[in-house]
Amino acid sequence: MNDSTKKIVIGKEEEIKKEKKRLRRIFKEIDANKLAFVTHQIDNLAWLNVSTKELKQKVDNDGTTVEYNNGGGQSGVRDNPDVKTLIAYQKNITAITKQLLDLVPAKSKSKLQEFLNG
Repeated sequence: MNDSTKKIVIGKEEEIKKEKKRLRRIFKEIDANKLAFVTHQIDNLAWLNVSTKELKQKVDNDGTTVEYNNGGGQSGVRDNPDVKTLIAYQKNITAITKQLLDLVPAKSKSKLQEFLNG
């Protein structure tokens, strides 16, 4: 791994760490009995949020279609495979967020919705 790659990996790890901290604050009202599940889901959600942000930037730079050349004279334009990955990540983010929201006590949901909506 060269220095540039190390910096990117360290940068992503720091972003994920910050995102975990942010999410733990958001979902702090969840019952302590469900902590193991919640912690695992928050870790997954943090990774997905950071990775989605990176993937969005990549799609913005590369576009939704990319050129290909399979050799043997076969070339053209195809859908960017990163777009499918981005859609899958976004579906997973939605599912995990819903699971976590379902675990938040009813009295805390309105405050949480306000916070999540900005």
